[in-house]
Amino acid sequence: MKDPVIAAAVERTIERLQYGTVVINQWGVVAYLLATTSWGPYPGQDIYDIQSGIGSGNNVLMFDSPQKAVVRCPFKQSPDPFLATSRNAPDFGRKLADFQRKPSVVSLGRLFLAALKS
Repeated sequence: MKDPVIAAAVERTIERLQYGTVVINQWGVVAYLLATTSWGPYPGQDIYDIQSGIGSGNNVLMFDSPQKAVVRCPFKQSPDPFLATSRNAPDFGRKLADFQRKPSVVSLGRLFLAALKS
């Protein structure tokens, strides 16, 4: 991505993908877990040419016609915040619920700390 030609090619490719949710370098469910990204198929599919599904979900920001959500993550994360151990899973789950209930920088920080403890 440091090479401008490669970076431009990657951006064009992402733009041309006809999927409602695109997650780069991470588990696809990350977009769903963020709770504010729309997810589901790319708009315009019908029952005679279903490619990525029909309908969409999780449009909590109430966009008129969301096309796609793109979530970008670093190629390598250390430690992986989504591999909470059973020892820390209840605390991580509570922090995730707190963040989804009332998103803020503070609750996001607490969520990350809980993930790092795993």
